[in-house]
Amino acid sequence: MQQPWIDAYSDPKADIQTFSSCLALADLNADGDFKLILADFGNGTNTKLKVFKGTSMSVELPLISPPSAITTLYTEKGEPHIPDIVVASGSSVLVYRNCRPYFKFSLPAQDCSSLEADLWQQKSQTNYNQLVQLLQELSIELGFSNLSPSSQKLLSIEPHLREDFLNKCNVSLQKQMVITCVATINKNIPDEKDVSCLLLGTESGQLYVMDPETFTLINSFLLTGIPYIICATGVYLIEYRIIFTCRNGSIYLLKSGNIRYICQLSSLPVSMVLVSRNIVITSMDCTLQSISMKGRKQWSVSLPGNVTCMTAMPLTGLALNLIAVALDNGAVHLYNGAQLCYAFNMSDHISSMIFGQYGREEHALVSISSSGAIGIKLLKRTAQFKNDRMDSTNDIHHGIKLLIPKKSKLIVEQTLRERQQCKG
Repeated sequence: MQQPWIDAYSDPKADIQTFSSCLALADLNADGDFKLILADFGNGTNTKLKVFKGTSMSVELPLISPPSAITTLYTEKGEPHIPDIVVASGSSVLVYRNCRPYFKFSLPAQDCSSLEADLWQQKSQTNYNQLVQLLQELSIELGFSNLSPSSQKLLSIEPHLREDFLNKCNVSLQKQMVITCVATINKNIPDEKDVSCLLLGTESGQLYVMDPETFTLINSFLLTGIPYIICATGVYLIEYRIIFTCRNGSIYLLKSGNIRYICQLSSLPVSMVLVSRNIVITSMDCTLQSISMKGRKQWSVSLPGNVTCMTAMPLTGLALNLIAVALDNGAVHLYNGAQLCYAFNMSDHISSMIFGQYGREEHALVSISSSGAIGIKLLKRTAQFKNDRMDSTNDIHHGIKLLIPKKSKLIVEQTLRERQQCKG
C-alpha cells in the first residue's frame, strides 16, 4: 500500500508533556487557519497553555494549576464564529476568548455527610484520639475521597501533630468539586458551529451541564460512579446521548435524563470514542473493542502492545471512520472497524494525539511523544484505505441479531396466491 502520510513537521526538542484530554484543534480567528491548543505540564509546577500556529508557538499563557481537560466551544450565535478555549482545572472552569482570560466559573462546594458533621460538632466533648478513630471508621464506610478536607488532613498527618492541628484549624465541612473529564454537546441544532453546552464530570460522581451563553449550570445528574471519559452525541434541547466510562470499567448511558447501565469491561479503560453511534474503547488488557449502546459487543481485536492513546479519524470524503491506536512499542495502527488497514512506526511511543484540521489542511494527525517531541502528519489527498469489512482472525463477535422485518399480511397472501397459481 502506498504511503498515505506526509511528514509535515517534527520538533524533537519541543519538550511538551501533556495528555490527549488536553489537546484541541480550533479555528480561533475564524479565518480558516486552525490552531493547536494544548496544556504543557512541564515539570509539574510550571503548567502553561500554549497555542501553535503552523510550525511555531504563537501564544503562551501561565496556568495556576494543572488542568484535567481542555476543549473549545462556541458561546455566541453571531458572526464571526470564534470559539472560546475552555480549561478545566480543579473545581474551576477557565474560559479564554481571543487567547485572553475572559471568565472563571467555580463549581459549587459539596456539603459533607451528616455523620461527619456530627463528629466535628462533638470535637470539644471527645478526645482527639477518639475523633480520629471515628473518622477512620467513617473513611472506610464512605471512602477517604468523600470526606471533607479537614478530615482528610487530620487523618493524613503524623499522629503527634494531630492535637495541634485540631486546636488551630478552621474546620471546613465542605469540599470542592474536582473536575475529572469534559465534553461538549450542541445545544440547539446539529451544527459544528452551533452554541454548545459544556459537560463536566466530577470526582464526586456528578455530571453538570453548563449553559455557555450565561455560564450557569442548567442541569446536574448523580452518576453511579466516578466518570473517567465522557462522549456525547445529539442535540441537548432535542435528543441526546451521553456515554460515560467510570474508573472501575463500567459504562453507562444518559439519555433524556435517564441513566442506563450498558456493560462492565473485563479490564480498566484507557480511551474511548464514538464511531457511528457505537462505543469504541481500548482497555489495559491490550484489546480494542466496539460495543453498541445496548451493551452488545460488535467486535474485539487483540493488540500487539499496551495502548497509550487513541483518537477517531473521520474521513468524510472517503466515507470512512477510522480509529488511530498508539501502542507503547512506538507503533500506530489504523483500524476500519475490526480490520487493520494501515500501520506505521514512530521513533518514540506516543503519549497523546489528536486528528482533525490543522492550518488549512483538512486531515492532520498531531502527536506528542513521551520524550516531549511534537510531530504533525498530513494525510495525502490521494490516500486510499480499504473500505471492506472482511472477517478478521481476531476475536470478532458473530452473535449479532439481524433486524429482519416481520412478514406483513399482504406478503403472506401474495405468497399463497403464487403457490396456488404456479405453473409447474
